[in-house]
Amino acid sequence: MRLTTIILPLALLAAATAATAAEPTPEQAAKAKAAMEALAAADVNKDGKWDKKEWTAAGRRGRGFDYADTNKDGFVTKEEVKAAAEKQAKK
Repeated sequence: MRLTTIILPLALLAAATAATAAEPTPEQAAKAKAAMEALAAADVNKDGKWDKKEWTAAGRRGRGFDYADTNKDGFVTKEEVKAAAEKQAKK
């Protein structure tokens, strides 16, 4: 799996939720919703954040986890996912 497999849903999420962005298309909104649902399903202990084991068990690469875990606490929160998506969308 390539990094784009991880980053693309994040970028779509950013496009759908960025305050300064234009209104997302229905397709973009659906993809962002699906990405968030996949992340929610990966949160097996339902603590509202993902550790690296949850992240990789969901088929995501560790590299994407490392990119999103900006505070390096070993967890990725919904806020970090959104921030990573917005950062990637600006590239």
